[in-house]
Amino acid sequence: MDVSLLTAFMGILVAVSLRTLLPYLNKMADAETKNDSTLVWNQKYTWTCITALIISFIVAMLTLPAFNIPQTTSGQFSIFIIAFGYGWGINDATNKILIDWH
Repeated sequence: MDVSLLTAFMGILVAVSLRTLLPYLNKMADAETKNDSTLVWNQKYTWTCITALIISFIVAMLTLPAFNIPQTTSGQFSIFIIAFGYGWGINDATNKILIDWH
């Protein structure tokens, strides 16, 4: 497997994981401040996370081979940042479509 593809997968994985966990950690901190112990993980977010990962990985595998990416540190960093933004956006879109509009 190509280094650029692995870098993109890492960017996507980090972004989707952060986009899924950060709002929950925020809610957990708010609940702890208010002494509210009724906060539970909504399993819908697990499914949107998995959906976003699958969509992002498939699109990355299909699109990245078409680009000529320099095998330098700055090129790999650029791939990571682009994949991070892409993974974050796909997860946000799946959250809106599968949870908020449902």
